Amino acid sequence: MTNTLAALPPAPARRWMSTGLIFTLAVIFLSLAATAPTFTLIGRLLVAALGLSALWVALISLRSHHLGLVLTDQGLHDSDGQMIARVEDMHSVDRSAFAFKPSNGFMLRLNAPAPRRWVPGLYWSIGDRLAIGGATNPADTRTLADKIAFLLAEQQANP
Repeated sequence: MTNTLAALPPAPARRWMSTGLIFTLAVIFLSLAATAPTFTLIGRLLVAALGLSALWVALISLRSHHLGLVLTDQGLHDSDGQMIARVEDMHSVDRSAFAFKPSNGFMLRLNAPAPRRWVPGLYWSIGDRLAIGGATNPADTRTLADKIAFLLAEQQANP
């Protein structure tokens, strides 16, 4: 049986705000592509591609509104049960101001590269970096980072 150490629940207001802003950006780009008289054909296609890309990101964000993160003694999971990082694969937590991390978030360095994943406003993973945060509650994100740091310190003290 796994023991839940910390949870990062969804922050609905932050997620709806970020999704709404991305959707608004998509509408602006698409309306510009359709109505701007000074754009060339290539310019219209470029702005339309940006609008469709923003719409795609907004739809991905909508599909992941229910997701949160759960830290157990086994590792970090999303609320659907998918393993994101095992405890033994975690190396360090970086919350410094100059870390490449999301807003109000933290960077988790892993021992080995993980598969690329992206859940807008919650986390992204590229190589040996897992960034958590964005449209999450800052206090809950800080608590999760503290729990992971404590877990890693405990793991290094008891090899």
